[in-house]
Amino acid sequence: METIAQYLISNSLRREYSLTHNKLHRLMYYVQIWSLVLLNRKAFPQNFQAWIDGLVCQELFQKLQPISLYGTLENVHLTDKALSDPDIKRVANKILDSYAMLKCVQLDA
Repeated sequence: METIAQYLISNSLRREYSLTHNKLHRLMYYVQIWSLVLLNRKAFPQNFQAWIDGLVCQELFQKLQPISLYGTLENVHLTDKALSDPDIKRVANKILDSYAMLKCVQLDA
């Protein structure tokens, strides 16, 4: 999970898209769903919970705990490991291409 989250963080910033803690959870959810649809497998084993602010991966939330759900994710480093699964990387890139430019509220619609 950390490698996918780090990949999304790094590449969102590289593409100059703003990324909040809350928006990262949305993008992670999209990676998980599209991985199930396209690859017939989960991208990561963790599950999401329905919180009042939207879907949240509890484990990721805890790792980013000092940052509020609405805080921006700049200079966040979760892991040194690279995302090595080429299929998941393709899904993550598709998610970034399709959704990273949107605001968090647009991802809920």
